[in-house]
Amino acid sequence: MNAKEYTARIDRVFRENSPEDICMFLSVRALKSPYLGYILLHQFNSPAKVGDARSRVQQCFLAPADEREYFRSRLDWRQVDLNLGRIMQEALELERQGDAVGAVEIARQVIVLTYQEYRDDHPSLKSDDINLNFHTTEALDLLRRVLLDNAYGLPADERRSQALAFTRDVISIQSKDRFCPITQFLNDAKAITMTAKGYAAVLIRKIEALPAPDSYPYVGQLAEHYFGRAAARKRKRREGDFEQGMDLVRRFPGCHQAHQALVGYLRTEVAAMPVNTHYEFIFRPSHIDDGCRAIAIRLSADARKVRETLAKGQTLQAVTSYLQMLRAMTAHFIADGHFRHSTDHYAPDAVLRELHAAIADAPLPIEDRALVEAGHEVICESECHQRYGYPSYLTQQSPHAT
Repeated sequence: MNAKEYTARIDRVFRENSPEDICMFLSVRALKSPYLGYILLHQFNSPAKVGDARSRVQQCFLAPADEREYFRSRLDWRQVDLNLGRIMQEALELERQGDAVGAVEIARQVIVLTYQEYRDDHPSLKSDDINLNFHTTEALDLLRRVLLDNAYGLPADERRSQALAFTRDVISIQSKDRFCPITQFLNDAKAITMTAKGYAAVLIRKIEALPAPDSYPYVGQLAEHYFGRAAARKRKRREGDFEQGMDLVRRFPGCHQAHQALVGYLRTEVAAMPVNTHYEFIFRPSHIDDGCRAIAIRLSADARKVRETLAKGQTLQAVTSYLQMLRAMTAHFIADGHFRHSTDHYAPDAVLRELHAAIADAPLPIEDRALVEAGHEVICESECHQRYGYPSYLTQQSPHAT
């Protein structure tokens, strides 16, 4: 039988067996005969012939050690390190191209197989001497971006499926944090792998087991959970999840994470706030003069009414009117070219500054003060504020100031 016939026969074996069986066969042959193993690996086990992510990552471990090193390790871990670097570059390229699921599949297998192969091999080489820590941490960061941070807008079911698959893969691994912080990832992933009620129960148990300052990260996570569900279900502020989130904000007034979760939720309310046609009329182009003083005069009368509303204790109505004025001002400042008439002074800005001072000094409920903060965050992202600095009283503050 000539070399061509041998090649054809071996090629048929590769076609008729699964990629995982092929990798197993190559691994065994490489150990018994490194020379034959390398020939098989380079000639037949190309990425084009091994399609699924697990099999492609398994190729990274088909790197038999030199015969003189067999007493220490069956694998050449420095070659494995190079192979893992290449496959992770492929995963990151898939992520850049928008194939987040493909990138996740590779990243999952890089972590799982690295732990399994390293455990089975027990090399005397310390893991710190090679880049296993770097590659697995890079893979875990990719999983966090795609699955937990949802940077690519994957459907919730897909993210949950991938997170559950990874959890099942690593659940039996001992010393999970040897190369990368898997334990922390699994804890964070409970937000999508568990039912809403179960996840809330886990966080509540953690909060109850710790003194208040130490429990703040879990309070913040639970607040994000409740406010996130309230936003997803578009519930009214006085119902269900919103009230549970508010209860956390009130119980832990020093928890910045919980407060920010509330502000993040209320940003959706600011975005959905109806346009006030009366304020739109005040800022109409026909009222423009030097410094927009005529607009300021009309706006002052309405600002006085808002302060009266505030004095009556109708805080939500007052805050809503204030934010509607702000939105009208920032929109018309750009659309109607107010910046051409306010080189040195923009009179409406002074009116809103005074109204803001009155609201800042008023005894607002927590959620109404957070609504002001959410509104300011939205306004600070507007072109009016970014390019021209109006409202000017927010320029000297942080974007989170009220």
